[in-house]
Amino acid sequence: MSRPHLAIVHEMSIVSAPITFAEKLADHEAILQGYLDTHVTRNHSELTIESERRFLKGWFENLIIKDDLYPLGERQLLIWEAMSPITGRQRIVEFGKGLVSADLKVRTVQGYLGKLRRLFEYVLECPYIPGENSQLLVAKYGRIEQPVLEYDYPIHTLDSDEEGFVLTGESLIEFYEFIRTTYISGNQKKLPVSRDYTMIVLAAESGLRASEILHLDALKPHRDFILSTKQYSNALW
Repeated sequence: MSRPHLAIVHEMSIVSAPITFAEKLADHEAILQGYLDTHVTRNHSELTIESERRFLKGWFENLIIKDDLYPLGERQLLIWEAMSPITGRQRIVEFGKGLVSADLKVRTVQGYLGKLRRLFEYVLECPYIPGENSQLLVAKYGRIEQPVLEYDYPIHTLDSDEEGFVLTGESLIEFYEFIRTTYISGNQKKLPVSRDYTMIVLAAESGLRASEILHLDALKPHRDFILSTKQYSNALW
């Protein structure tokens, strides 16, 4: 009994269509917006969200890479490219060196690197492209990793321009007492300095940012805690 033989009649190759830059850019922006939306759910101020958006958007747009498929021969960097093994890390190292060479304050360097690290942490925790048909980022664009390491932070460098410190425990209570008994009593403008005292206690006890206290309405419209020059003269405290 002879066995049947299988023969290849026609060989078919599956060729996937290249992903256009417009589609890549849409995926990039969807991921970035997904991260920015987390600031809303965490109840961050509009000022914080806008600052984060401007920095991240500008960072990717200003990092130009060569791409012959793009009409101009070059284009902006995309999120998953910034997180690609080896090359992503190399870009962050060069960026960090540039910040130091620009003689920026340590706190500024920490802030920029921190913004990037938090974005990349979000992508690793939620590695999907948002949309109606959510797709796994790695499946579409390849492997990603965290390019910003803790070793990139100049945390052990003393910034001589920064002289701030944190008041905790008894020292904070003593500061309240100083404001109430010395600062207020020694100032002729009792109502404005009383307002200052209220702002200080509110900020320290609630953890509100100055930008958030700015939008608090104490009694009625235009009676915020932090007044403009024109409002100040008409305020009744």
